[in-house]
Amino acid sequence: AATEARPHDERIALRYGVALHGKDPHSSAPVDAMMPHVQRATKWMGAEIVDARLLAAFAFLAASRGDSAPGLTDLVFKALSLGMEQTGTRGGAVAAVYKASLSGEVPFDLCQRIYNLERDLLFMPSHCHRRLELGTILRRLTQLPQAVSAGQHMLLLLSFDCPHLAETLSGMGMHWLEETDMKRKTVGLGGDLHSRADIRQSIRDASYAILDGKLARGESAEGTFYHHQAMVASRAVQKRAQGQPRQ
Repeated sequence: AATEARPHDERIALRYGVALHGKDPHSSAPVDAMMPHVQRATKWMGAEIVDARLLAAFAFLAASRGDSAPGLTDLVFKALSLGMEQTGTRGGAVAAVYKASLSGEVPFDLCQRIYNLERDLLFMPSHCHRRLELGTILRRLTQLPQAVSAGQHMLLLLSFDCPHLAETLSGMGMHWLEETDMKRKTVGLGGDLHSRADIRQSIRDASYAILDGKLARGESAEGTFYHHQAMVASRAVQKRAQGQPRQ
C-alpha cells in the first residue's frame, strides 16, 4: 500500500524490495520493485540523484540472481557506477565494494555478508553489534579507499551511537582478537589495530564533547581526566578566533 501511495519514495522502494527478497530470494519481485528508480537514475546518468543504498542493493540482488534479461547486466554496472559517485556516503562505499567484486577484487561471500548487514541496519539502524561488524569489515578493505573511509566514519561515531559497546572494546581483552560475527555470536575487532584506534579516538571525541558541553552551560567539569584549565583555555581561544569580544 505504501509503495502505491508514494511511488517516488526511494526509501519505501528500498525497504519493500529488500523485504520481498527476504521472503523469496529467488523471485524477481525485489529487483522489479527497485527497477523504476534505477532506470530514472541511469536515464540521464546522474542528472537525477537516487539513493546509493538503493542502487547498490538493486545491483547486488540483480547480479546474484544471475538473471540474463536483456540490458540487465549493463544496468547493474551503471547503477553501481552512479552509486560510487556519491562519495562520502556509506551507500556509495558499498556500491564501490560490489563493483569491485564483479572484477574479482572482493569475494562474493564478503559482499553477501555486507548486504545482510545493510539489510539488518535498514530495519534496525541502531543495532550496535551490526554497526560494529559492518564498520570493521569496510575498514579492512584497504584496496578500496571509499570503503575504508566509510568504515572509519562508522567507528569514529561508535561512542556517540553505542557508548557502552565502545567503552568495552577500548579495554584489553579477547575482543581485540575475536571478530564481530552475529552468526557466531562473537563481538570484537578481529586484531585490527586501525579499528581499535578509531574507537579510542571516538571515545576521546565523545569525552571532549561532554566536557565542552558542561563548560558551555557553566557547570563545573573538574574531576574529569581532562585538564580543566586546558579546556577553558581552548574555549577562550576558539572565541577569539571567531571574533567574539573578550569577556
